[in-house]
Amino acid sequence: MIQTYREKQHQRYLDALAMGQRHLAVDALWRAASEADLLATDEVNGDKLTTERIVYLLNRLGWA
Repeated sequence: MIQTYREKQHQRYLDALAMGQRHLAVDALWRAASEADLLATDEVNGDKLTTERIVYLLNRLGWA
């Protein structure tokens, strides 16, 4: 089965969380949100995402 970019990033997100790598998980989330055109113009990387914004993006992507 061929995975979409978002599916690959979702798996990367889950793998990073399982390894305790929060930064890598947020990066995967940011990449998927970017591809889905869900980011604000000032969200140039995952470093500036607040917890509230992360929850919002997880819900919008259906990852929550």
